[in-house]
Amino acid sequence: MMLASRIARFGAARRSGRLICSVLVLVTAASCSNPAGGDPAPDPEAGVVGEGSVDNPYRIRSAEDLNAVRGGALGHEDWDLADHYKLLADIDLAPYSAGEGWSPIGSASSPFTGSFDGNGHSIRRLRIERAADSQGLFGYLSGEGAIRNLSLEDIDLVSGGSDVGGLVGYMASGSVEGCTASGAVSGADNTGGLLGCMAGGAVEGCRASVAVTSAASNVGGFVGAVSGGTIEASCAEGSVSGGEFVGGFSGKNYPDTYFLGMCYARGNVSGGDFVGGFVGGSRDINDDCYSTGRVTGSTNVGGFVGDLSDGVFIRFGPCFFDSETSGQAGQIIDIYPKSSAEMKTQSTYLDWDFDAIWGIDASRNDGYPYLRWELE
Repeated sequence: MMLASRIARFGAARRSGRLICSVLVLVTAASCSNPAGGDPAPDPEAGVVGEGSVDNPYRIRSAEDLNAVRGGALGHEDWDLADHYKLLADIDLAPYSAGEGWSPIGSASSPFTGSFDGNGHSIRRLRIERAADSQGLFGYLSGEGAIRNLSLEDIDLVSGGSDVGGLVGYMASGSVEGCTASGAVSGADNTGGLLGCMAGGAVEGCRASVAVTSAASNVGGFVGAVSGGTIEASCAEGSVSGGEFVGGFSGKNYPDTYFLGMCYARGNVSGGDFVGGFVGGSRDINDDCYSTGRVTGSTNVGGFVGDLSDGVFIRFGPCFFDSETSGQAGQIIDIYPKSSAEMKTQSTYLDWDFDAIWGIDASRNDGYPYLRWELE
């Protein structure tokens, strides 16, 4: 009951001669609402280990438990890469930072095909320094492998190999949903803030706030390269620096079956050849996306996309970039340059869904459109 309401009722009771009864009611209600004197409710998951099934996943409470997901760990002999897991606490991976750091979960020969529910928790201080391919918290995701509701913080990933991402190095198939990443990632070809290379599967409602660097090709703030699958309602906010095919969200989108829509990129982008505020090179479908970062490069540089060559069919419908902050101009197909003021005006984004997917508010995201799930 609100304080003002209680005061009003207290006054009314006094005027009617029922002060003592009102006080007794308030005291009794307070006592009944907290009969244990403030003791917290018991944890329903306490002592639960799980069975590795969808309905009863293995519970993860420590860095040691997380390390056992790869299979074969002492005390977790039944756990393997095809099982299902649920995180019950925030985890600090500092104990696994020595030497080359964390060994990714899953590889090309033994991919992760189970499910991992972060349950709204975070994993901090993931550190990897290894000259190998498929590096990330998870190295290789395939089959029906699923990762959801997880936050990665303070990533420090340096690899001399290809397919490098904060969360997943190589995504052959499966799904990633409701995940975020922050920190720094560096690699060779196909390097991204959240995913290195995506060949299939579905990604939705994710954010990468990662500084991404590479001297090689296919470098993106969210994903290095995309050749299949779908990415929707996601965003990238970190700076990106690369060699060629460098983009604020994706480095290169290959000509294959994929869809990328309702996404945005806010980071500055720099590179050599084929450099774009949103994507370095694209060969397929991008819908309802925008970018705002400053874009610099040597050749084939654009505010939204760097490369649209080879005569391959491309459909953008419609996408936008900030011509003032990007330092770029010029309309290409359905990609429109707009002033900063226009980019912060809802009427600019014709046919975009501002009821269910997008929101716009001068006090959020520097006035640019945001994804509604970001408020949750």
